[in-house]
Amino acid sequence: MAKGKGGGSNKEAKRAREAEEARQRKIRAGTAKINKTFDTQFTPKFYARQEQAYKDYALPQLDKQHKDAGEELGFDLARRGVSQSSIRANKEADLGELYDLNRQGITDKAREFGTTARSNVEDARNDLVLTLQSTADAEGAAKSALSRAGALSRPPAYSPLEDAFLSFTQGLATQADLERAKAAGAPINLRYNTGLFGNNSSMKVSP
Repeated sequence: MAKGKGGGSNKEAKRAREAEEARQRKIRAGTAKINKTFDTQFTPKFYARQEQAYKDYALPQLDKQHKDAGEELGFDLARRGVSQSSIRANKEADLGELYDLNRQGITDKAREFGTTARSNVEDARNDLVLTLQSTADAEGAAKSALSRAGALSRPPAYSPLEDAFLSFTQGLATQADLERAKAAGAPINLRYNTGLFGNNSSMKVSP
């Protein structure tokens, strides 16, 4: 009788082992399908396109803002009668530095979009594999991989670029106020003084 009981236990253990082996085969098959979907779609070119997409969105806005700020600078200097002066050269240099700084900022932001996309893809892959390990549903995992990959492929929503030159153009309007205040005796150290809004009629640059 004891021998019979032992034989039954062995059969149950064998069935459990075979069931687990079958389960692991399904998990391996599902994992392979997940990886095939993700590795086919999310290549280095995909992440490069994510970065370029943001540049294509943001750089034209920056270029337009730069052009508008340059035009405002020209109008401001013309009103002051210093269009052909060292003041213009200094201001244009400041504007160029600000443009370069913001262009680099866009490049860095684009790289962040690529990094975020890669992180989101790998998080989704891991989530699908974890679910598969729980359900052992290879076909369900394959369908979910296709769905998640489609969602991850859609471009992110971008926010409009803030005015990168706002402080610069506001500074143009502020310059006259500063010069008037200095002429009135305020202890202000100006980087440069056009001389158009104080008591002096000549332009001079402070050291």
